[in-house]
Formats: sequence, structure tokens, C-alpha cells
Amino acid sequence: MAEKAGDSGSGPLRSRIDPTLETDSHMTSSVSELDGYEDIASLEATRMPLVEHLKELRIRLIRALVAFVVASLIGWVFFIPIMDVLLAPLRTALGDPERPLIAIGIFDPVGMRLKISAFAGLILASPVIFWQIWRFVAPGLTRKERKTTITIVSVSSLLFAFGVAVAYLTAVPALVFLLKIAGNTVEPFITADRYISFMLAMSFGFGAAFEFPLVLIALVALGAVSSRQLLGAWRVVVVAISVVAAVATPGQDPFSFFALFAPMCVLYLLAVAFARFILKK
Repeated sequence: MAEKAGDSGSGPLRSRIDPTLETDSHMTSSVSELDGYEDIASLEATRMPLVEHLKELRIRLIRALVAFVVASLIGWVFFIPIMDVLLAPLRTALGDPERPLIAIGIFDPVGMRLKISAFAGLILASPVIFWQIWRFVAPGLTRKERKTTITIVSVSSLLFAFGVAVAYLTAVPALVFLLKIAGNTVEPFITADRYISFMLAMSFGFGAAFEFPLVLIALVALGAVSSRQLLGAWRVVVVAISVVAAVATPGQDPFSFFALFAPMCVLYLLAVAFARFILKK
């Protein structure tokens, strides 16, 4: 009976005699949760009232707007060199290094210069604009979310720039095909507004289409699809890429189509490989 009583009381008695057992278990759980608490504490420290958020937003918007205006003024000053760069594909396609554009309306030259200045200003001011957006959003993100956001924005910017570069290089054969398809029966007189709109639409179309792999990786990361499912649906993906390539090329010429179709197929395979071997999904 004494032995049985001793066994039955050994649990609580041992806890009272050796309190380090409970302490060790609490320390283990505390250490495992410490990282999560650090992120929560950092978020709590950066919280501010709604009025302060609105003031911060106003400051960031004003700074981004000032950067855009200043960069647009720079684009206005350097309008001629910028136009020389934009006109290079057309002049190469026509074999005329001094070929000018045609303005039909009285205000067309002013409108074209404003459009080019705004376009150049947006490109030049984009680092400042992204920085202001980041400074406004970053305090509300955890450390892991900040690293992920920086990676996504960096890769997205590189893909967009790569798409614009491909569009610019593709413009020459595309223009040769479009302008000379009728032979010598048609003399092209190209207006400034239509040519600039063509170049901008082609640049933004290619840049946006090159973001395609990020969409696939995001779907895999969210668990919507797996890399095996993406690879198994390659026929559907190829058809979708064909549709996107046809819509994103304003000239509807075969050179622009294949210049967009082929890289998107390669990016699709790279996205599947990334999801399979890096994300392990």
C-alpha cells in the first residue's frame, strides 16, 4: 500500500520537487513562438491612427507627383533625342534615316510632345514612385512579407523591361512587313499620333505579357494549381499564350506574334520548373 501510494503521488510530488521540468517545457514553447511575436510586435509598434495614415498617404502622393512632374520636364527638354530613339525602327524599316512623321492637326505636335514627355517622366520617376509606395506599405508588413514583396517587385520590373526591349527589337521587322506588304502601290504617310500610339501599345503589351510567369507562380504558391497540373495542361496554356500574343501585338504581323509567343512559352516552362524544384509544389 505504501509503495502504491508513493507511485500515485510521484507525479505531483516530482513536479514540486523538480520545477525545472515545467520551466523547460514553457521555455521551449516560448522560443518556438518568439519569431512570430517579433513580427507582431513590430507591426504593433508601427500602428498609427487613421488621420496619421491619411497624412502619410498625402505626403507620399505629393512626393510621387513632384517626381513625375520633374521627370516629365526632363522628358520635355530631351524630346528630340527621345524621338530619335523612337523613330529609329521606322527609319530603319523605310531605309530613310531622316524620315519625319506627319502632323494632320494644328495641335498634334504639342499633343505628341506632351505624350512623349509624360511617358518619359513615368519611366524616369518610376523608382521614386515605387519607393514612395513601398515606404507607405512596408510598415504594415512582416519581415517575411517584406522580403517576398521586394523579390516580386524586382523580378516583375526586370520582366517588364525585358518585354519592352523585345518589343523595340521586333518593331523593325514588324514595320517592314506592315509597310511594304502592298509593294510599291502604296506610299506610307505615317502620322505622329498613330506611330507613337503603335510603339507605346506594343511596348506595354509585350511588357505586360512577360509578367505571365509570375501569375503562374502565384497560383502555385496559393495552392490553386500544382506544377504537375500546369505541365499536364500544356495544350491549354499554349492556346492561351497564342491568344495573348495575338491581342498584345497591335500590328497583327507574324514577326511580332512569334517574337512574343516564343519567349512566353519559354517563360511558362521556367515557371513550371521553378514551382516544381523551388516551391516543391
